[in-house]
Formats: sequence, C-alpha cells, structure tokens
Amino acid sequence: DEYLISPMIPFDGHKNVVRYTYWSSCNYIPAIYEVLAFGPDTVVLYPPDTVRTGVRTPKRLDVSNLNGNYAIAIHCISDNNRSCIEFSDFSVYEATLPEVSTENVGRVTDFTARCHGYWTYDGNADTEFGFCWSTSPNPTVNDSHLPEDVGHSYMHYFYTDLTGLTPGTHYYVRAYATNMVGTVYGEQLEFTTTLFSLNGIPCPGTPTITDVDNNTYNTVGLDGVCWMKENLRTTHYADNTPIAYGGNNL
Repeated sequence: DEYLISPMIPFDGHKNVVRYTYWSSCNYIPAIYEVLAFGPDTVVLYPPDTVRTGVRTPKRLDVSNLNGNYAIAIHCISDNNRSCIEFSDFSVYEATLPEVSTENVGRVTDFTARCHGYWTYDGNADTEFGFCWSTSPNPTVNDSHLPEDVGHSYMHYFYTDLTGLTPGTHYYVRAYATNMVGTVYGEQLEFTTTLFSLNGIPCPGTPTITDVDNNTYNTVGLDGVCWMKENLRTTHYADNTPIAYGGNNL
C-alpha cells in the first residue's frame, strides 16, 4: 500500500470543502485509489476510484463531518505493486450559497414545458441545479421539482423538461440551486399549458361556467382554446346592469 498525505489541516466541522487532483504515472496500468482523512478518527471521504495513466482527476469533497486537525491522504489500493502515483493541487476552502437565475420557459405543450436556467456561482461545493414548479406562486423544492437533465448543460446554462403537467393550467416555475449550505431560487416565471389534446371534451378545471344570472354553460376544448358550447343567455352585464335590447328584430 502507498499513501500520499497532506499536512495536518484544521477543520471546523461546518462548511469545509476539499479540492484536490491526483494522477497515475503507471505505464498503461490502471490504479485504484481511495481518499481518507486521518485525525481523531479515520474517515473515508471518497470510495475506491480507478484512474488510468496520465489522466489528471480533479475531485471535490464535502468534509463537513470533520472536526479537528486532519491530514487528507490518497491511498493507493492497487497498482500491481508498483509505486506510481503523484499527488498535486490540494486546497481547503469554505462553501457558501450558490447563485442561479431562471432564464425562460419554452416548448410548452399540453403536458410538458422546457425550462432554461443559468448559474453564476456554485458556492465552492457540489451543487444540484434544477427547477421547481407549482400552480401557486413562489414554488420551492418542497413542491414538484426536477434536477437539470444530465448532459443538458453548457457553459453554466442548463435546462430541464417538465412532464406530467395538466392541460390548460397556469404554472409558476423557478430555478433552484442546492448545496451543503442551503437552497436559493431564481426569478419566478409563469406559463400556461395548451389544450390541443382536448378537442371535443370539456376544458380541464372548468367543465362548466356560470353567468351573472346563474345560467350554466358547458365548455369544450377546440384547437387549444376553451369555448362555451351554448349561446350566452344572460340578460345582465357582469355588474348586474340590464342589457338593453334594440327591438323586436333581435
């Protein structure tokens, strides 16, 4: 076994994060490593991981469970009994809240919508970015939410496709970012799903409507629009003012 050990570092057991890079100098031999913390007790920070020769592998670890003086060690578990690892770029820093914004909502259908976001700062920690939505304002991660689609992020931009939405429904959506410190939200946007799949059936949420005279009308969805199925029969405006008729020809 081989250990490459950093100097002893004081940790406050709160918001510390370790960033390090290691690489294998074995010629065409994959090496397997784990990362440990030696101090008041021994803690495995990162489980066994394989790295091939010449590939620098950056890692970032949450070490909020450490309290006291520790040395971080890269432990070479298997390298065919050869000494062939090099340790570099070790640092410890404090995690903070991330920053994220809600960019836009598009590709809205009866049941889906695509949300775009942008993050400006990850808080120096492993951070989950995504979107939360609700039919009520100011949605949170306690409401419906999804992380960003894997592979659908570029240069801090990310997006997620919301699914399982209800046709003809108004939604509120916000981007979110969560790390070991907490959760923050972007600006709130709004959108309404369409009704194109509901041709010939009652409008969802409003199968009937009632006028000021208490006449009830059935509704129907046609080409993405909710319509009344019957002609209006009321004799008053919404403020109860009588509707004047122009003569017997009406």
